[in-house]
Amino acid sequence: SRHEYKNNLAVLRTKVTNPEALQFIDDVLIEKLQLTDDWIIYLKNVPKGGLNGLLYYKIILAKNNKVHISIDVSKNCTQALSSIKGDDFKNLCHLLGIYLDNAIVAATESRKKSMSIEIYKLKDKINFVISNTYKGKIN
Repeated sequence: SRHEYKNNLAVLRTKVTNPEALQFIDDVLIEKLQLTDDWIIYLKNVPKGGLNGLLYYKIILAKNNKVHISIDVSKNCTQALSSIKGDDFKNLCHLLGIYLDNAIVAATESRKKSMSIEIYKLKDKINFVISNTYKGKIN
């Protein structure tokens, strides 16, 4: 529930313009999270808005947990990502947030601490691939 709450705040933050509301969201959302602006380039093919904010937040979480993260977002999926609206958009952000939270937790507990995110379009489908290191064996 805590992860889902913060995922929703990360998406909501991109839609708010009121400075006081932004400060409130940042106070709740950001727990000593720091990231340099050079990471923004990895999200250049993700349209501005909720998905971009969610991914940016997850990058911060991963980096602050000392997880090496690599991201590759194909340019050919930008328009398709922009066209996701309504319930489909909410469901995408909800599921992606859960999968990324799980990947970050597993990678944090592992010895190697790494994960990767790939987003690309193949035929008419957008593919999200999340890979991570983990501790132990997969059942």
